[in-house]
Amino acid sequence: WSALLFLDLDNFKTVNDAHGHDTGDVMLKQVAKRLTACLRRGDTVARLGGDEFVVMLAELHERRLIATSETEAIGAAILEQLNRPYQLGSQQHHSTCSIGVALFDTADASLDEVIKQADIAMYDAKTAGGNALRFFETRMQTSITARAALEVTSITARAALENELHAAVEQRQFVLHYRSQVTSEDRVVAAEVLVRWQHPLRGLLAPGEFIAAAEDTGLIIPLGLWVLE
Repeated sequence: WSALLFLDLDNFKTVNDAHGHDTGDVMLKQVAKRLTACLRRGDTVARLGGDEFVVMLAELHERRLIATSETEAIGAAILEQLNRPYQLGSQQHHSTCSIGVALFDTADASLDEVIKQADIAMYDAKTAGGNALRFFETRMQTSITARAALEVTSITARAALENELHAAVEQRQFVLHYRSQVTSEDRVVAAEVLVRWQHPLRGLLAPGEFIAAAEDTGLIIPLGLWVLE
């Protein structure tokens, strides 16, 4: 067996933002040295770009269970090393990393698929809070696919809402409701004006269903002028 480890430094952007890219490069060099020190002869480490690294562990044990244990031990050593403080000029910086692992049989493996699996596992480690190692599992792929489908559905629904909202403003599909404001003697002194959308298909819609979209698209301005009129 072999294993591909996909590493991403947690919150590395704060280093660049706070200290500049030159300081960030110094930290990346220290990360590379620490990674190299954790590996065996024949293993490979490479930087993909930014703060992403990959580690290839070759010639692990022929039994998957033992190969998994070997990978866990190396991964734990990497997490420990990258948890140590970094000396960046006169200051010390503490950081962690998230590691995704894909075990594969070199005879049957597709490189693109292995990298994809390791990347998905790394994302799972990061969403769990970072500073962790996760092995790829099929459920992760299923979760990613389901999440992507929900995002596409949400984007499609939002686009449809925005198109309908444009038509609603042009056709003045809105109505106003007035809520009286009274004194302790039950005398009406003012009124709160509440806008509702009389949707041709969905009926009367409360502000919570369309005001955010109106603000994002700039339609809140003509809608507000209509309310005032």
